[in-house]
Amino acid sequence: MESPRADGRSREALFLLRPAEVAALLRLNRNTIYRWLRQGTLTRIRLGGSTFVNGQELLDRLAVVRERPAGDPALRSRARALLQELQERGTRSSASRSA
Repeated sequence: MESPRADGRSREALFLLRPAEVAALLRLNRNTIYRWLRQGTLTRIRLGGSTFVNGQELLDRLAVVRERPAGDPALRSRARALLQELQERGTRSSASRSA
């Protein structure tokens, strides 16, 4: 059971992705992901000297794209596939942390 935080939100297990992983999933250049991090399009999480992206935030953004009417059906199906893959990764990482 998750305990409530002081600000009223429940604690959620984070699954973190490196910018290179996000770039590979989205089939983008890694520099694009770093630019999005600098611009604030994605939230940067720093642990030690490493940079990570919150996988849940990426899932949320992909879900918005998936629901949007798309002129390109290939883009929509790619967003669906990425969303499913990220959800599976999040489930696996949460299970490994609780073990």
